[in-house]
Amino acid sequence: MSLKSGLDIISEWFEHEKVRMHFVKLMTENLQTPDEKGTGLGALAMVGAVHATGLGLPRGGSGQLTQALARCIAHYGGTILTAQNVTGLLRIGWDSLKETWPGWVLRDLQKWLTNLEPANIIASRSYSPLDLERDSSSFVNGDIHGAAPFFHQMNGHRPTPDLAQYTVPGVEGFYLVGPFMHPGAGLTGAGRTTAMRILQDLDIDFGTAIGVEQPVAVAREER
Repeated sequence: MSLKSGLDIISEWFEHEKVRMHFVKLMTENLQTPDEKGTGLGALAMVGAVHATGLGLPRGGSGQLTQALARCIAHYGGTILTAQNVTGLLRIGWDSLKETWPGWVLRDLQKWLTNLEPANIIASRSYSPLDLERDSSSFVNGDIHGAAPFFHQMNGHRPTPDLAQYTVPGVEGFYLVGPFMHPGAGLTGAGRTTAMRILQDLDIDFGTAIGVEQPVAVAREER
């Protein structure tokens, strides 16, 4: 079930189109595309969540949310065009924006963190999506995940089942590390898991190598 799409599960379990539509609608509430592989559990998870907590609806109907967003965009000087043909997308300004964006983030954070002042910031460095793409062609369009974090490419399937063990089958002594591997991008310590795999292959205890005592349960067994 975890590798199938939500639409696969819904189509297998239910016949009536209106029932299927109900489940698909709940999936989209969680920003999941029904035909994305790996979202099978999402077809059922949202039903349980709605049953436990209910759904929030804007006063006056769901259309009020769209209108509120439109007013927000107009308030900040944006323009909304409808019934227009889009012939292409132009990506500009990332290199200049990377010097401005951190200031905006800092300003918003200062509303909640009273001591986050320039005097307390030792150093900083900003990267734009273009910087990431220049650094490695694997970061397509500056995506820090490398391999997209789809459900069917997570955990033991990241980036593929054959490569999920931090090695390349048939290539001895070659290891994989980075956001492309489990647990993915962000402050997750992805390099740690690769290091553990390397030491395992070398028959070296990871805890001993990093100077950490063995868990109490293990120590008791040794006694």
